[in-house]
Amino acid sequence: MIKFTLKDTLDDYDITGYQLSVESKVRNNTIYNYMNNEAKNIKIAVLGDIIKALRKLTKDNTIDIEHVFIYEEAN
Repeated sequence: MIKFTLKDTLDDYDITGYQLSVESKVRNNTIYNYMNNEAKNIKIAVLGDIIKALRKLTKDNTIDIEHVFIYEEAN
């Protein structure tokens, strides 16, 4: 099961979903769907835009996919 970690990442760095949306040029609704584990799919291009924006906003080049989502085994 895919679990989004984006909300935790944004909270850790004190960034709002809106700030990420503006910087990444990804629709606000998409960002909020990722933050609330409501997304039905993940587009690779959007994921790249989010990671690039997170790295810029946080000045942390170690930001990677696990800062947006992870895979967990379902119980």
